[in-house]
Amino acid sequence: MDPLSDVLRVLRLTGAVFFTARLSAPWAFRSPPPRELALSLGLRPDCMALFHILVEGRCWLQVGGFAPIQIDAGTVIVLPHGHAHTVSSRLDLEPKPLGVLLDSCSRDAVPVAEYGSGAADARFICGYLHWDQRFDPLMGTLPMLLIACPRLGVLISEPGEVAAEAHGVGPTARSLARAARTRDRPSGHGGSQAAHTAAQAARPAASTQESDLAGPMPRGGRSEPRDGGAEPRQSTPGPGGPEGFGDDGWLETMLRYTIEEAEGRRPGSPAMLTRLVELLYLEMLRQYMRPLPEGHTGWLAAVRHPEVGRALRLLHEQPARKWTVDSLARAAYMSRSALGQRFTDMVGEPPMRYLTGWRMQLAQNLLRQPELSIAQVAARVGYDSDVAFHRAFKRYVGVPPGVWRKGVG
Repeated sequence: MDPLSDVLRVLRLTGAVFFTARLSAPWAFRSPPPRELALSLGLRPDCMALFHILVEGRCWLQVGGFAPIQIDAGTVIVLPHGHAHTVSSRLDLEPKPLGVLLDSCSRDAVPVAEYGSGAADARFICGYLHWDQRFDPLMGTLPMLLIACPRLGVLISEPGEVAAEAHGVGPTARSLARAARTRDRPSGHGGSQAAHTAAQAARPAASTQESDLAGPMPRGGRSEPRDGGAEPRQSTPGPGGPEGFGDDGWLETMLRYTIEEAEGRRPGSPAMLTRLVELLYLEMLRQYMRPLPEGHTGWLAAVRHPEVGRALRLLHEQPARKWTVDSLARAAYMSRSALGQRFTDMVGEPPMRYLTGWRMQLAQNLLRQPELSIAQVAARVGYDSDVAFHRAFKRYVGVPPGVWRKGVG
């Protein structure tokens, strides 16, 4: 099993839809900080991601550290770390707390929230994704913001990547495409940076408008000036980008199914929606991995590295084996010093420390199974001695395995 599949199997991702929203302009809503929102949901804030699917209309997205970003219909927005953010019809509006919208929700299986007195000019599907456990090597390398649309692919945003467009109206398609080639280089600018979006191009003639999903999505070329007062420039994606969602219509098809389930009120829709949003997020992670350039560090880049990735696969395939740096280097066809240096540079910790951490992730997963004794769990993750396992688990998790198991139960 490849490392990403192994991690996803152990961490167990769960998706849930808060509500669908029908909004009539003017409107603006802010999401609370992740700790506050997670507390209200009974979730761990460091294991929660938020998502929005803009079904119809246009809006502005504002996240701390970013310039405002223009969003069009048919776009999926994911905040992997659940950062506080604002979504609005105009930038000059004072946002209301998300609770105002939640208070208007219907009691349907998939709640519907409505705001404003006129005809709805924006429709959303909003929800969250949650991991059972936190795995820092993966989660710590995810960007603040992932955006995907059917004809442009996956857009990756981090503060400080690309200079904002003129007039402070946020990134356009040109900056998205340019960022695909520059997001991992030093910005060369001091002080605070505006927000910026990186794009992976789907195909040479990228298009984000006139989708047949549910509403207009701006096509490549000139478009109407938007609320920021500036007109986006005509552009095409940068050369050499790997294919995104658009090459086989996967995202467009998945979005259509998600929208139908969210608004169709058919039997089993909540369960279907859960699986669909999970699949959307996992595919966005896979697409995010594909264009990572040479020299990029982090766990996702390490998985794709020919040598470090081989070492990771070995550790995940045989976590209980009595590995040493020497035996792992031989199995990965590397020298001991080269493995230690490259692994640490890319993953952020030495191979044996990473192995210990992964064993503790496996142990937490196994401890959820009441039929397994702690001694059996210890043996399955490579510990011959219960004492050694107890000591390692407490050092990593903070409490002994028996205490942790009772707390989860």
